[in-house]
Amino acid sequence: PRNLVRHGPPQGDGPGPDGHPLQRCLTTLDLVLLGIGNMCGAGIYVLTGTVVRHKAGPATFLSYLIAGVTAFLNGLCYAELGARVPKAGSAYSYTYIAAGEFLGFVIGWSIILEYVLSAASIARGFSGTVNALSGGRLANWSVEHVGTFYTPQPNTTAGDYMISHYPDLLSFGAVLLVGLLLCLGASTSKHFNTLTTSINLVVLAFTTCVLLHFAQLSNWTGESFLPFQFTGVLSGAATCFYAFIGFDAISVSTEEALTPQKSLPIATGVSVTVVTVLVVLASAAITLFEPWHQIDTQAAFTAALGARHLHWAQIITGVGSIAGIVASLYCNNYAMPRVIYAMASDGLIFRQLAYVWPRTRAPVVAIASASLLAAVLALILDIEALADFLSIGTLVAYTIVSCNVVVLRYWRPTTVDGPSMQDGTTADVTSDGDDSVGALKPRFASFPVLKSLAPGQGPLLGL
Repeated sequence: PRNLVRHGPPQGDGPGPDGHPLQRCLTTLDLVLLGIGNMCGAGIYVLTGTVVRHKAGPATFLSYLIAGVTAFLNGLCYAELGARVPKAGSAYSYTYIAAGEFLGFVIGWSIILEYVLSAASIARGFSGTVNALSGGRLANWSVEHVGTFYTPQPNTTAGDYMISHYPDLLSFGAVLLVGLLLCLGASTSKHFNTLTTSINLVVLAFTTCVLLHFAQLSNWTGESFLPFQFTGVLSGAATCFYAFIGFDAISVSTEEALTPQKSLPIATGVSVTVVTVLVVLASAAITLFEPWHQIDTQAAFTAALGARHLHWAQIITGVGSIAGIVASLYCNNYAMPRVIYAMASDGLIFRQLAYVWPRTRAPVVAIASASLLAAVLALILDIEALADFLSIGTLVAYTIVSCNVVVLRYWRPTTVDGPSMQDGTTADVTSDGDDSVGALKPRFASFPVLKSLAPGQGPLLGL
């Protein structure tokens, strides 16, 4: 039997099971765009309508602000661990090294669940945006020529069903096409992300300006600003937090970053800050532009502009939203197979999944497997059902990563080597801190249970 409490090796940047390591080719700017692309597509375009209509109303921008501050604080934990632990795998690798194999295995599968459901949700948002731009023709064609999974009952909405009304072939194909692009390797496919993310940022800024130009303050003052009370704002923040999981994709890139110790902390902080500002402004603008109870749940921005007959702005926003969602799908699906690759390299799942194609230095088997699973889920599941499931893996992974910072800093600091730099040297991540660092404060020193614990041991027992 395996030793379920043994700790994983902290080294990275070495050859995988097939003798081919991942390629170091990502600069700090590439990582910033990777984080922004993952966060600024799905959340603002896919979930804003759902949060406005069912959770927070006009106060949705407060939900995004709360989620953004929380994400920034958690991003600091990822930034530190990403610089200290030179391995792909993100929260899985950190937990494997800090808390042992068993918890690493659990967290690894939680992250895979998170990424697979995210990919399916983003793909559904992509098809919903295209459907809105086509005036519903895409959905009508699918119902007429492909068929439906069920017949809607009276007084029910799409949110009452877990299964999609019709097979979403467009989202199915989108996931598979992005998977094929990723098989070309990070050095090639990163240019696609740079293009789509740049288009998205420009268009989102343009759309926000248009919405604010036609804003009506009565949409906030004429009706209740908090139709679901402040508990609705907090509930909306929990859903909006899904829009900020992009910094996790940054930490997955440790073995492909040129200077991970420098690039990962900078990219994490910059990307979370930029996205928080953008989504807060955009979500405030749309609730000022249109009454909250009329906002479309699937394609909030394009549908709102179309309802006001601003078709020129609707087309531009539609192009930007498609670019943003495609960028988000790319970034999400970029990170997903690298967690599988890390687990397979450690032998916790089938080692065949860690195969790296020598020509592109990409984990093609992991990419193909994860993309196929996400594509099937996108084909049959509804977007609201997918969004509700996303909190499971996210909550578990982010909480444990925060604990891992304390464990690796105070309980097992000598087990972690610095990441390999571009020139082949190893960065020093140790510090000459004093022995009292991490110890209990004097007023808690006599607490019966805690007084016998060494620094960092409490979080480890909590895990």
